Amino acid sequence: MGMKPNLLIVCIIIFSLLVCGCTYYSSNTSKDTLPSDKYVAILEEYTNQSTLIGQPPYSVTSPLPIPTPVPIFDYDNSRGYIQNDLHNNNVIINNSFMVLFGKINNLDTPTMYGPMGMSLMGIYALPYPIENGFFIVNITSNGTIFAIYKNQSIILKPGDNCTTVISSVNTTGLYLANTKNAEPYDYYNMTIIQWPVKNELSYTLTNEGIFNKTLLNKSYDK
Repeated sequence: MGMKPNLLIVCIIIFSLLVCGCTYYSSNTSKDTLPSDKYVAILEEYTNQSTLIGQPPYSVTSPLPIPTPVPIFDYDNSRGYIQNDLHNNNVIINNSFMVLFGKINNLDTPTMYGPMGMSLMGIYALPYPIENGFFIVNITSNGTIFAIYKNQSIILKPGDNCTTVISSVNTTGLYLANTKNAEPYDYYNMTIIQWPVKNELSYTLTNEGIFNKTLLNKSYDK
């Protein structure tokens, strides 16, 4: 029986990463891997942002905050709630577990702003695709992440971060207009009006550090 098309594509991508994009992968760095009793925490902040183009005819009313709590990535279990979060996101801590990956989705537009929630994921094998061609290729014993984005090598030591813009387009959006006065918080006189905006999708990846897996099994008295 032949290899399934989707599996074949994944194998081709991984082979290309190992052969073409990783100048560092032929060095001793590729042999330096994360110990099985450690994990690295990575936070992705994915942002959908729209900004007004030019000066609209009416005063701009400040956008409304999303009425949800600000997500907290408890990557080192310092708050003692990580067990429930891991269970709810089907993250299993075992010998293969390498990365605790948290993703926060943010919205920042002329009509609304704030976090839209967070999800957790476990990464158990490398190379691993993150977003739009960003691949984690290796993680060394000191928690340094070696990655590739569009054939460019990226190195993220603990505490480092990088931002990637996925797309940036001018389009028609909406804004909150105050047609009565110039008060930015006068929501009683607010009207929603169409207006050109620059829409940008981006994400920031932060290497939060390297930790012992035992931290994730530790509970705290509330």
